[in-house]
Amino acid sequence: MTEDEILNTLDNSNDGYYCSFIDLGNVYSYLIDTRINIFRGDNDRWAIAIERLGYNPRAGAIILDINYYGNCLKNLECYNGRPTSYYSIQPINADNFNETIDGESLKSDAEFWLVRGQQVLLSHNKQDYTDAGIELKEYEPNRISAEEVGRLVVSQYRDLFRATG
Repeated sequence: MTEDEILNTLDNSNDGYYCSFIDLGNVYSYLIDTRINIFRGDNDRWAIAIERLGYNPRAGAIILDINYYGNCLKNLECYNGRPTSYYSIQPINADNFNETIDGESLKSDAEFWLVRGQQVLLSHNKQDYTDAGIELKEYEPNRISAEEVGRLVVSQYRDLFRATG
C-alpha cells in the first residue's frame, strides 16, 4: 500500500455511474458534520469510509451519507447492475423529525428527536448554540433551522449519528 495507490483510487473514484467521491458541498443538503475512517489490514489491504451528515430540505430529513473506497471492498451493493460506493441512512425517526420541524425550522413545541431509538433533547435556547460554537443564521427572527439543531445535537450525542456496524 503506497500513498500514490490510495490517492489514485480516490482521484479516480468517479465512474460516471454510482461510484463517486463524496460531495461535501452538495447543493441539496446543508452540511452538519463529517468524519473520515481509515482502515489498514494485512497484506496492504486498506479502506476509507467518509461520513457526511446533512439536512436535506427536499427529502425533509437529516441524512447520513457514507462513501467508501479501498482495495479490499467485497460484496458491494449494485444498482442497475453496477457496483455502488455509497450508502445512506436516516438516523432520526422520520415521523418524529417531521413533527418537530416546520418548513425548515424547529417548531416552538419540539422537545426531542428519536435517534436510533433514543430520545435526544432539543434546545430552543440560543445561548446553547453560541456556547457550542454554532453561529445561527437568523434569517427569520426567533427561528432555529433544522441544520443548526442538527449541529447542536451532534455535538452532544456524536455516536448516535455515526456509521456503525
